[in-house]
Amino acid sequence: MFVVPGLRGRGVATRLVAALAEIARTECGARTLLLETGPYLTDAIRLYESCGFVRVPLFGEYKDKGDALSVCFGKDI
Repeated sequence: MFVVPGLRGRGVATRLVAALAEIARTECGARTLLLETGPYLTDAIRLYESCGFVRVPLFGEYKDKGDALSVCFGKDI
């Protein structure tokens, strides 16, 4: 996810994450969200943690590659 600098700090990304979680839960029946980001993307990590995501072990292709450039997060919805 990327929010242009002029719109940052207005809660746009937080609302997008919340909307995605709601759609995944109500329309798709999802109970958990998983995501991947880079370990150096500190703004993204702060966003995800502020939205209730916690670090989880690498999953999918990230696990298979032992990807040192990936950090994975999950959240029960």
